[in-house]
Amino acid sequence: MKHLKRIDEAVGTINERRASAETLLKAVVKGDTTEVEGIALSKQKVNLKNLRLKLKKWVKLKELMKPSLH
Repeated sequence: MKHLKRIDEAVGTINERRASAETLLKAVVKGDTTEVEGIALSKQKVNLKNLRLKLKKWVKLKELMKPSLH
């Protein structure tokens, strides 16, 4: 099997980097793309998703700030 090459020797080194979800969603809002990982998204959907995430963080923070009744 001397004639077989390892895959990295045959095609060269492949470097893959994954973008964060926030970066991908910002690309949709800027108009650079209309889909993320094969899922079609509109600016409205992305803005609603961002709003939902902000509200979720706010609710979590509000719950942490409630005085405990111990």
